[in-house]
Amino acid sequence: MTVAQETLIFLYSCLLGCGLAVIYDVFRILRLAFPGGKVMVFIEDGIFIVIATLATFIFCVNFCNGYFRVFVAIGELLGFIIYYFTVGVLVFKAAKSIIRGVKAVLRFLYRIFIKPVMRFFKYICTKFKKIFKHVSQKSPKGFFASKFHLKHHGKMMYNETNHQGTDHAGESEANCETQEEQG
Repeated sequence: MTVAQETLIFLYSCLLGCGLAVIYDVFRILRLAFPGGKVMVFIEDGIFIVIATLATFIFCVNFCNGYFRVFVAIGELLGFIIYYFTVGVLVFKAAKSIIRGVKAVLRFLYRIFIKPVMRFFKYICTKFKKIFKHVSQKSPKGFFASKFHLKHHGKMMYNETNHQGTDHAGESEANCETQEEQG
């Protein structure tokens, strides 16, 4: 590999670093728009590392015959830093103001359309609660507290004993026999 080829590969790796910085800016803007906590930041950083590793691997396969060269990593880092501290600052500030504007518009639309509807439903719910409380206070206490049974449990028909210890079934047979003798 000649010095001219290595210089060209170095410049391409600087462009690759700029491209990786753009991808990193996309993740930063997503974090700004949709904050998700430490776990989400960890996942996004993991995804970025995988993307950067694959991009570097494919770059080395295509331009360096599959060999990893230190000047490729230095070029990527240099391109990343140049983008991040120049154009990246402007892009992030613009994205920040755009996101702030979109959030302001959404808050305005929420106050105009959704909040009045929610207040109305809250008002209706409080009125129903008052009516229900009034009805429950005026009605008999047992009405709301009782259980509505589907079947009333009466006395059992068979094997029920009377106070003398004889069962009703035997009593009815005895009555039937006495009625037959009399008849």
